Amino acid sequence: MPVLRPLACTAVTALAAGALTLGGGSASAVTTAAVTSPTSAAVAGRVLHVSTTGSDSGTGTATRPFRTVQRGVDAARAGDTVSIHAGTYNGIVRVTRSGTATAPITVTAAGDGPATLTASFGTRPCDAHAPALDRTVQFSGGVDHVTLSDLTVVGGVTIKGLGAGAAMSYLTRLVNTDDWQTRRQVPGRGADDPAAASSAFAYLAERTGKRIDPSDGLRIVGNTITGRGVQVIASRYGEISGNEIGPIDCGTGPGVWINVYSDGWTVAGNHVHDIAASTHKHYMQEGIRLGSASSYNVVTGNLVEHLPGDGRAMNTDVDASWNTFRGNTANDVAIGYNDQMSGWGNVWDHNVATGFRVWGINLRGLDSALTLPSLDSSPYLAVVTCNTAVGGPTDPAIGGSLRIGAAKSSTFANNTLTTAVLGSPADGQTWVRSYWAAEGNTWDGKPRPPRFRPPAPAPGVC
Repeated sequence: MPVLRPLACTAVTALAAGALTLGGGSASAVTTAAVTSPTSAAVAGRVLHVSTTGSDSGTGTATRPFRTVQRGVDAARAGDTVSIHAGTYNGIVRVTRSGTATAPITVTAAGDGPATLTASFGTRPCDAHAPALDRTVQFSGGVDHVTLSDLTVVGGVTIKGLGAGAAMSYLTRLVNTDDWQTRRQVPGRGADDPAAASSAFAYLAERTGKRIDPSDGLRIVGNTITGRGVQVIASRYGEISGNEIGPIDCGTGPGVWINVYSDGWTVAGNHVHDIAASTHKHYMQEGIRLGSASSYNVVTGNLVEHLPGDGRAMNTDVDASWNTFRGNTANDVAIGYNDQMSGWGNVWDHNVATGFRVWGINLRGLDSALTLPSLDSSPYLAVVTCNTAVGGPTDPAIGGSLRIGAAKSSTFANNTLTTAVLGSPADGQTWVRSYWAAEGNTWDGKPRPPRFRPPAPAPGVC
């Protein structure tokens, strides 16, 4: 198996770092000299206090606290901590001030009781086609190096880099014309090269003629987030860890959605649950979703459960590549782990799926109809090792432990499965077995396709 590379982005909690000691796979992260741990050589700043008994004409000291969280974040500068005392604070909080890698801005609970941020939004239709971006905490304009921690956030979090729309439009045009060759010319998309990926937004700015400034180094840590989840767009090298995320309202989007060339994130140790069913499509109600060419992310040690309808616990889509999913658990979902459209080099390692209603692990079911895998849409260089998927259907007309709709140059080894389904036998689409070896796929180290009921791995191999 490939050797696990150390993360260049060190903004990782102790929980995440511990989870990464599991064996196998490639867990690359984008390297950049500007990204360092927010706790290493940290510069101490002021503590700005916010209290329900304060006044925005105050000074932010302990004796003259501000009244609103917005006033606190507007007053903060690099190295400062906005300390929010117990109580409920109403209104959207827009964060536009940046910290630095060594002097981040921290927005956190004061520790004298629960601190709740909430805002009122209209009810979204359950058939909404796009996620809600109006959320209680909003990071925008390319703001960098801010930590949000130990708070209750009713209404979710949006993180959006400047110029995200231009980057998304560029990718969408190429997807709609099936131009995978041009899509893969964006740095870090055509090969496992995290260092090159750091120049992706500069490349996109040149191609679109628009200014693009991603948000870097943001951390969402140890919060309880309800109503709406965490939406990340055109942002890099951040951390979402140790959060309780759910319940989530229908029509608002997944629990965590990392989207539009968002690279190098660590998503670790979160409990994501009870995302209300979408009446549109699965992408609006997944647990953790990586989409639109977001790459080099590490998703580890998370629990995703209780997703009704077509909810998928963890999903990659539309060129999301070179990501690692390791040591996660999915329970009571339609699909546990789903490598969807044109995922290259994604690693699925030591994950567990139980109680799934359709598939435990699924690789591009839509490509079952293809006589050969396609680099425009099929999984390529996938690594699927030491996973466990049991406790779901055993009739391939309904589902099973593993379904491979298509795969090219991919490795499957030492997985504990009840069934392995190639193609879509229920629809008579069974091309995968015919091209398995010729397209460079292996099963337990050999160029032969799996049996419908594959043997268990040898004891201790994982």
